[in-house]
Amino acid sequence: MYRCLALGLRAAGTFAGRFSQRARGSSDYVAGLIDQGRYTEVDALLGHVAKKIFRPARLNAFSRRNALARIAIDAATERFDSTGVIIDKQKWRYPSEDAPLLVSVVIPCFNYGRYLEEAIASVRSQTISSCEIIVVDDGSTEAATRALLDRLADDPGLHVIRQDNQGLPTARNNGIAVAKGEYVCCLDADDLIEPTYLECAIAVLMADRAAGFAYSYVRMFGDVSEIWETREFDIQQALIANFTSVAAVFRRDDWREVGGYSPVMRGGFEDWEFWIRLGSLGRRGRVIAQPLFLHRRHGRTMTHDAKDRQEELQARMRSLNPEVFENASLRRRIRRVTAKPPRDPAAFAKLSSAIASRNKPGLLVVVPWLRRGGAEVLLHSILQGCLSDWQVTLVTTEDDPHLMRTEFAALDSEIFHLHGTIDPKDRIAFLSHIATSRRVTHVLSSGSAWFLSNLPELKRGALASARVANILHNEVPDSTFRAAVAAGAALDRHIAVSHRTATALASAGVSPARTSEISNGIDAGPWRAAASHRAASRSGLGLLEADKLLLWVGRFAPEKRPEAFVHLVAALGDKTDYRAIMVGEGPLEPAVDAAIARAGLGARVSRLGHRDASELGLLLAAADMLVLTSAIEGLPLVVLEALAVGCPVAATNVGDISRVLQQGADGVLVDAGQPLALSEAIPGFLATFAGEDQRSRIRERFHAGPHTLPSMQASYLATLRAL
Repeated sequence: MYRCLALGLRAAGTFAGRFSQRARGSSDYVAGLIDQGRYTEVDALLGHVAKKIFRPARLNAFSRRNALARIAIDAATERFDSTGVIIDKQKWRYPSEDAPLLVSVVIPCFNYGRYLEEAIASVRSQTISSCEIIVVDDGSTEAATRALLDRLADDPGLHVIRQDNQGLPTARNNGIAVAKGEYVCCLDADDLIEPTYLECAIAVLMADRAAGFAYSYVRMFGDVSEIWETREFDIQQALIANFTSVAAVFRRDDWREVGGYSPVMRGGFEDWEFWIRLGSLGRRGRVIAQPLFLHRRHGRTMTHDAKDRQEELQARMRSLNPEVFENASLRRRIRRVTAKPPRDPAAFAKLSSAIASRNKPGLLVVVPWLRRGGAEVLLHSILQGCLSDWQVTLVTTEDDPHLMRTEFAALDSEIFHLHGTIDPKDRIAFLSHIATSRRVTHVLSSGSAWFLSNLPELKRGALASARVANILHNEVPDSTFRAAVAAGAALDRHIAVSHRTATALASAGVSPARTSEISNGIDAGPWRAAASHRAASRSGLGLLEADKLLLWVGRFAPEKRPEAFVHLVAALGDKTDYRAIMVGEGPLEPAVDAAIARAGLGARVSRLGHRDASELGLLLAAADMLVLTSAIEGLPLVVLEALAVGCPVAATNVGDISRVLQQGADGVLVDAGQPLALSEAIPGFLATFAGEDQRSRIRERFHAGPHTLPSMQASYLATLRAL
């Protein structure tokens, strides 16, 4: 159909070109898209035209014909032959005599003993227990590597194969030949994988019945530190460049069907050529949009040698795959594959049975993201108090860089990112798999409207016996607040971090008996210790004794109103002894920079970006006042941190700030809708401030109060246990 359309467009374009060069260009453009197999874009263009020209009945008929153009395939049982016709492939399943394990990881090694044990450790830390490790010594000559391999040969948890040097493709093939897993991952000896890599990749293959191999973004480390964002496999693009990582997970029977890695590709690009042959079976390559594969860059490696011989190696790939390189029709059929319906409702059941057992019951924690924000810092502190009772599994639901991922991973918790890993239609099934395989007894959610909206369905399934609590950080009736109220009986406990939030829940119809009010708390010791460094910190910032330093801390987002702080400093007028520092990051950074420039405050307002707790403590010690211009807050941790240091606070009266701040003694509050009123309140307060004596009194009052970390952790633990 598309070929005929291309011919017709070119003929029409030639005729139209006699009258309009633009018309001919449009026809040639669409015909070019067809030649490249970019049918989705062609369909979108034709659909736009059809809406203007055809009646609805004709448009519906076109849509039905277009839907039939997709080629449905089940990668577990079917494949393409060399012409693109679907045929059955050899049938075997896990578990069976041929495949008693779920996954095999094959690690070829040639003189890389200095890295090998680390690679093995990363596989042993995987969440999947039905896994074997096969190390293939490809004729190593280095004494230290050979000695290590001799020791590893006695390890009952490893299968070590020794062979003469035959190159990477043959080493991988010889390892896979003795493998017992249904799925295979080939990991180079100097690379690593994150603990959830295999589970996520296999989940993608189980959920998408057209997928044949799955892989993640790549985190480079060593000589280079960056992220390579791999792409979904496209057979047309794969003829030109490789966008698939070397450690992609694939089915072992597909390896058999294509004849394994080609020894002809010894010298480089053997994985690239292998992905092309897997694609020729009618396989999709799926990307996990998270960097779960870690590629070590160190000096000159085989990758550099391969790039030096790129033309030669690509010529070899072409000679090995003439039907793909020369048959555009076959490539178009490969690009049209889609999963054969219906979806398997128990797609992840086999995966659930292959997850390592736990010594403790599971606590499932669901959040939208792992940003550097107060809610995330608070959650990290809460979970530290829960590790004695539960094994933590953390799930994020939204797209984000997740900059606090390392801190949460250090809690010995598993982390899964639904966005970019699991298709939306499979999210509930995957979350059910998590709940089942981790023996989840309790769920703690914070800020995820998606989870709260789907909680009733989850409670009818895998979470039926689990007890669910949700943390609300403020009373603003946004999607999260509404979803929490709408969850009804499916949500066992509302946890309000402020009295205002608890009151708002009651006003929304939530019984007070189902709400726990738990104020935020911090570990005050380090903040108190920072106070003694005030003089040194101020000197390091170049502050004179008479200078007044105003410190703004928060996420550069609308609810924090960072631009209002700039306007506030500008409103201080000719008070040149006032300096200002803004700490944080977020989407409004460009707008704030523009506001600083417009106000001519470049010499008085500095931006420092994100700072860790120790750096922030020194800044609070140096500051004369912490200033918050927020429109929305619950009980911000930075206010507690400032008081613990002894730094007074000037803020808008939002959330529960007024319950911890003594007006006139610890600082000043203004109406939430009037942040610029702080420009009048701050000079008056600082004019009468009693210096270090008053800072000491602020510290003492805070440390005698209830907002400590042990108190907060005990309250959360008691609340969850009581459920």
